[in-house]
Formats: sequence, structure tokens, C-alpha cells
Amino acid sequence: MKTLFLVQSNTGYGHINRVKSFCDHINENLIITKPVLGHDTEFFDKWHNDLFVKYVEYNPDVIVTEGFPFGRYGWHSHFNKNLRRHKGIMDILDHAKNKKIYSLERDIPWIRPSENWFHSDILNEYYDGIIFHTDNNFIDPKEFLHNQIIDVPIISSSYVTKPFQYNTHRNGYLVSGGDWYPHIEKYYNVALDVRKRIGGDWTFIVGDKTPNKLLDRLQKENVNIVSRPDTNGYRVLLASHELSISQFGAMSFLDINITKTPAIMIPNDLTSNDVYDSNGVVIDKEENYRAKRYEQLGGGKVISIDDVTVDSLTDSIYKVVHCKPTTFDMNGAKFVKEFFNGTNTVH
Repeated sequence: MKTLFLVQSNTGYGHINRVKSFCDHINENLIITKPVLGHDTEFFDKWHNDLFVKYVEYNPDVIVTEGFPFGRYGWHSHFNKNLRRHKGIMDILDHAKNKKIYSLERDIPWIRPSENWFHSDILNEYYDGIIFHTDNNFIDPKEFLHNQIIDVPIISSSYVTKPFQYNTHRNGYLVSGGDWYPHIEKYYNVALDVRKRIGGDWTFIVGDKTPNKLLDRLQKENVNIVSRPDTNGYRVLLASHELSISQFGAMSFLDINITKTPAIMIPNDLTSNDVYDSNGVVIDKEENYRAKRYEQLGGGKVISIDDVTVDSLTDSIYKVVHCKPTTFDMNGAKFVKEFFNGTNTVH
């Protein structure tokens, strides 16, 4: 079975890395589409046409779209009213009605009640199922889909990530976060103040957009400073430290959980998506929702950015450092391969 994965990423590598884990496991093709926001019609015409041409050339038996029809980015943001104007994802779906088509989604889907019509219409007309990479014992996506009129199977594949094994002595505390995140400066500075109080070895991850003022202080404090590593490098760092202090997006969760690292979670409250219940009511922000679930299962402690102080962070470190996180099923790529080949059933 030839499988084609289509994934779009506007910022960061989370979507790409997640889908690449599938492709690496089943040895299939991946098309990474370009960001599509803020461009003119001529750009869109070429972008969508190129996408369709690549699909025709590969001629897959199975098509998997990551982040479509759910998703916050430009798979459909530009052309809701002109959905069929441009070649691209919709032309692929029209052409592929005799093929198997699946939507690949993470544990908490991006759903806006105002777009329910779009999600259900597209899924019911074109798709053979929605595959959520999640462990239902942690987050069950049906919680968010209950009142949507979706007539295709909802499949949980387990989480998808690259295997990781690294046995080493743990020592010290690892502080990380998106360097573009405005609040990173606050909790990094608080962590530096906590270090003065309790001592120990501290490592801080920095990136190209880390504020200069913060970089200057990190260098003066003579702490360990590491440039942002790739996924495996980050996991090695996690596995080498007693405790992680970070945000808690989907990829951070996977990295922290697979390395069994106790975590203090400071959810991103600025760009994190709203989480809607089955009645279309906003109940939380995505990162906070996931972090609170993880805290309930013994994985660590949640602190909101507003509540990050020297006292609260110090107290949380002492409470969390010896916790034993619950581990979740990470064999989603294996499940999907067997599912596409007909050797595994829907669960």
C-alpha cells in the first residue's frame, strides 16, 4: 500500500516531526507544504497546483492529511468561500474518491464551533476515518466530537513518536521553552532566582530569539547554556536531568513522557488554542488542559505564568522531583502501518 502524507507547518516543527515519525516507520512518502498565510492569489494558484502535481506523480493508494479538515492554519483559511478555486487539497480529494483517505489529528483537535459544518461535510463526503494519535486513558478525542455530525470511524492509534532509550544518571534541572514566547523571560528569571536559593546544577536552553537581556544574565550567572537541540538531543537532556521546567505543548508532552522526566509545566496561555467541550463551550486552553490531565496522573505540577514566583517554583520542585510519571502507549506508527495493511482493527 503506497501511502502519501500531506502536512502543513506554519511555525515550528511539531507537525512535521509528528508525521515524519509515521513516514519513517512505514517507509512512505511525505509532502511538507509551505506556509500559505499572507500571500496573494498568484502564489496560491502555484502552491496548490504544485501540490496536486506531486500527488499525481506519486499515485498513492492511501492519502493521509494532517491537520485537515481540522486545523487553525491555511489548508482552508484563505479559501473558505472559494474552496474549489485553487488546485490543491480539495482537488486531490475530488480525484481520490476511489482511494482510502484519512485525517490524522493529535489528541486535542482544533475545533471551532463556527466551522463544524466544514469539518463534518468534508469528512463525511471524502474520508474513510479520522486517526487520532492519543492514548484514550489520557485524552479521549470523542470528548470534543460528541455533538458533531461525523459519520466516519473515529480511530485512536496511540501516540506517535520515535523510540527512545537512554540510561544515565539524572542530575540537576532543565529549563526550556519557545524562545518566541513572551513569558519565557519571566520564568527563566524566576528559575535563576530559585537557583540562588536552592543551588544545584541548572541547564537553560536558548534559541535565536531569546531576549538579549536574558542571555546576558544567563551568561553572568555562569549556568549551563545549551542551544536549542533537535528532538533526540532534547530527549537526551531531559533524560539526564532530575526535573524539567517548560511549557507543555503536544511535542513537549511526548518528549517529557517518553523520557519519564518529572515536570513542572508552565502552559503557554497566549497562542495555545481554545478547547471546546461537546456542546461548543470553551472550557480551557489546550496546553493547560493537557497539563492538568498530566498532573492528575502524577506526572508533575502545573503553574500558571501568573503564579510563577520564587516561592511557588521552589515549592513545586521539592514536590515534583521524585514523582514517577505515568507512561503512555507510544506505538501509534506501528498501529497505523498494520491498520493500513489490514492486520490491525479499529480501536
